[in-house]
Amino acid sequence: VLVANSGAATVSTLLNSTAQASLIGGTGNDTYVIHNALDKIVENSGGGTDSVQTDLSMITLPDNVESLTYTGSGSASVFIANGSHTLAATNISTFQMENSVLATQNVLTLSNPASNASVFGTTRIDDTLNLATGSNSVTVSGVDSIIGGTGADTITVNSGSVTFSGGGGADVIKLNSGTDVIHYGATSEIGGGATINNFTHLTDKIDFTGSAFGSLGAGNLAEALGTDSGGHAVTGSHFVYDGASGTLYFNSAADNITAHSTAIATIHSDSGATSANLSAADIHIS
Repeated sequence: VLVANSGAATVSTLLNSTAQASLIGGTGNDTYVIHNALDKIVENSGGGTDSVQTDLSMITLPDNVESLTYTGSGSASVFIANGSHTLAATNISTFQMENSVLATQNVLTLSNPASNASVFGTTRIDDTLNLATGSNSVTVSGVDSIIGGTGADTITVNSGSVTFSGGGGADVIKLNSGTDVIHYGATSEIGGGATINNFTHLTDKIDFTGSAFGSLGAGNLAEALGTDSGGHAVTGSHFVYDGASGTLYFNSAADNITAHSTAIATIHSDSGATSANLSAADIHIS
């Protein structure tokens, strides 16, 4: 048993050791160098910002550890127990959330994953992935909700139905066959030049918070969607879809003035070659 004091400590287990070590952190910012899968780290909430460095290609993230770095060769996977975790990951390519009948929700706030990392959610409970500031590239399976960062994120939905909330960057969102929702909660989240691929007409939705977009009413608005960038006869804020370019716009005024229109996203029905068929039924105001 190794116990850290109240200051910052670096604790390393022996290379090639088969004995289990129990490592107990203190109140400082502790760093653990782990070589044995049997080693156990005990960190209390509020016990500093703690890091693990390991050459193990598979590891379970200890509770209350905020940083994980893989120092070995090849790819590495981390198993994440039920609950809420904030993790800065380095060289980690796969993240697996715990699937437990006893839990109600998993929340993973993730920064610096490996390029095109895979994040696997669960089948029993709600899973939320928060992408921290910066540009992230992840493929998700079974994750219910994704919250993008402020950078240009690339999100590939491999399976399941996802609700995606962007952070305002030039995100690329690649949908799958589920019933997916792209949500915008503020005008600050549009204008970044997002791209949405594999959008399914009358199945997927583009959802907006009405109070943030000109106090548009709730529900599907038949009058909210124009047919092209030339505009649509409305009496207030409205959406316009340019079917030729596949670009959806928000116009903050009852006119066709380009300066009042902000591009929300370019939407394709395939991987990027064909503009999506979009109607008022695909736009939802909440």
